[in-house]
Amino acid sequence: MTVSVEVAPEVDGRGKAWLHIVTPTDEHLVDELGDVVVRGGRASIAATLRYPYETRVPGEYSYHVEVVVKGQRLTTEAPASYGVRKIVWFS
Repeated sequence: MTVSVEVAPEVDGRGKAWLHIVTPTDEHLVDELGDVVVRGGRASIAATLRYPYETRVPGEYSYHVEVVVKGQRLTTEAPASYGVRKIVWFS
């Protein structure tokens, strides 16, 4: 997924970005996405929505991106989210 960020148009510079993952077990995981270059108040960040477990864990997952540029902390307006259902066997 590519996330676009807009801050005040006069902001230019380098910042950092993180991907926050909230899992069905209420774990809050954070992946550093790396440096972000802001020009004219705009930047784009590529973020992979990784599945945080090696096995199937049913429930809701949500992801959002946080960017810090020149002391300004920004987050996505709404998270990207999906659900994993329990396996139900039919007989």
